[in-house]
Amino acid sequence: MPNILKRTIFGALFVAITCFMVLYNEHTCAIYMGLCCVIMLHEFMKMFKMSLLRTIFIETIGAFAILTAYWFSRGYTITFIPLLALGLSLFIIQLFEHDSKQEEHLGKSFLALIYIALPLSIATYIGQTDNQLIMATFILIWVADTMAYLVGCSIGKHKIFERISPKKSWEGAIGGFVFTVTAAAFGGYLFPKLGFEVWQWCVIGAMVGIFGILGDFIESMFKRSADVKDSGNIIPGHGGLLDRLDSFIFTIPWIAIAVWIMRTINN
Repeated sequence: MPNILKRTIFGALFVAITCFMVLYNEHTCAIYMGLCCVIMLHEFMKMFKMSLLRTIFIETIGAFAILTAYWFSRGYTITFIPLLALGLSLFIIQLFEHDSKQEEHLGKSFLALIYIALPLSIATYIGQTDNQLIMATFILIWVADTMAYLVGCSIGKHKIFERISPKKSWEGAIGGFVFTVTAAAFGGYLFPKLGFEVWQWCVIGAMVGIFGILGDFIESMFKRSADVKDSGNIIPGHGGLLDRLDSFIFTIPWIAIAVWIMRTINN
């Protein structure tokens, strides 16, 4: 199968699954975030050649972090205590691994949880009441990625971080930003339930336009450090799930902050 056809088919399938799981109801949204969390943590740990024991434990903590966010949305605040206990247990796991890089492995373990599990926990919490906001973020990221690629291929000359991602240009980034903010201005027609005004949608679009590409660069930085091309191969033609959701996990916390501030101002 030609690579372009493979990318198109599996890309469309990924988009369809994402839209269904996020929009169907708050429970499927949480399940989707949980599955993504476990898979992405697995890819990250494998990328840095962490042990199987450590990888399984990190995946368990990540899954419990999603459950904690889900329960917290229903008022069960006590779930943070066992989550904290699980996190601290990472130090105990280190006792059973005979290596000379304890600090490095502990650091990468906590980095995986902060980089992947924490943002997806925030997305899970938001998805219990505002799953349309999660969907809108995904759509705007897809717009930003697509338009940055098209503009960059057409007129891109000035590289941003050539040592990290040699193909991304300032022209592509600016083009992606402009198209994303423009698309966001029409968000109220697709997601009227959220009740945002045009300027609020533009703020959300700006957050995606800025932090989406930064999230892409950050994952590229990790891949270069690990000396790998893709985080995995779960999506044929596209690489790993972390490759597809790198912008989302870095953007969603900023979206949450922006929405909280805007709603506070309105109230």
